[in-house]
Amino acid sequence: MKQPRAPFPVRACAPACLGLLIGGLSACTTPTAYATLMEMRKQECRKLPDLAERARCEKEAGRSYDRYQDEAEAGRRSP
Repeated sequence: MKQPRAPFPVRACAPACLGLLIGGLSACTTPTAYATLMEMRKQECRKLPDLAERARCEKEAGRSYDRYQDEAEAGRRSP
């Protein structure tokens, strides 16, 4: 049985992790690393055949770092 494909494939994480490692070694800032990861995610989104799924994925990947921080902070405060 074939498993459903995740919106953000796991195989995309390997280059992202490598990018973070290299970026961390070159004093890459967190917002810059976030932007790089989101651009990689957008590229993966563009490969999705379903247009609705692709649009949802691209919208998520277009979230700003500031919005990400706000949502993460709100999640830490909620029970």
